[in-house]
Amino acid sequence: MNMMKLATVVSVAAVGLCGTLRAEDAKAPAAAPAKVYTLPDDFEGTAMDKTDGNPAMVDGKAMWRIDQIWPADPMGAKNYIPMPWDGKGWNAKENTFGGQPGAGVGEQKVSLGVRAGWQGSPESKLAALVFIAPAAGKYTVAAKVNSDLWAGDKATPFDLRLLKIDKKAGTVSKVKKVELVSGKARDLADIVVELAEGDEIAFVPIFPAMHMAASVFFTDVKIAKQ
Repeated sequence: MNMMKLATVVSVAAVGLCGTLRAEDAKAPAAAPAKVYTLPDDFEGTAMDKTDGNPAMVDGKAMWRIDQIWPADPMGAKNYIPMPWDGKGWNAKENTFGGQPGAGVGEQKVSLGVRAGWQGSPESKLAALVFIAPAAGKYTVAAKVNSDLWAGDKATPFDLRLLKIDKKAGTVSKVKKVELVSGKARDLADIVVELAEGDEIAFVPIFPAMHMAASVFFTDVKIAKQ
């Protein structure tokens, strides 16, 4: 092989090698795994009759809160009031009836105690489990929800409403409505909500009629930032 042919072969080989390297360099980096937020292992208060510990903090940011809704209109952004700790759970001290609203907590579990209007106390006694977005983005909501309707006809369905609270605008919008029936578990999945930092997702049980009361149980709650 003469020197001219040898130079040509080396040049072609070099071009091919460079081309291979550039193709490898052009591969997109693997997508980062979604950040998944779950209910805290410890959601107890730190002081009697105070809201210390509500909201619960995650990585230095307020993330989970248990609220009384008063007045009992979940579409009012200013109606969400953190409940105080009574040594056993988060329970409202004012505008209550029969011990509602309130909430029990366990390891990554929350149960809301809620009541519809009653004779002599016509406004519902509502509670909400609230997630606070730590950063702007799209969030996917998943959870298992069960209920025990302990006052009223157990066959009567009632609603769990997922609401978005826009903190900057001071507005509340509907995300999804899920029908609950006492004793029947419901799986929430593939619910996508776009949130700004500090915006909130509220889980709120709502009754269709008076003289109903229930405990609503949340487990396996997973909110993933896409």
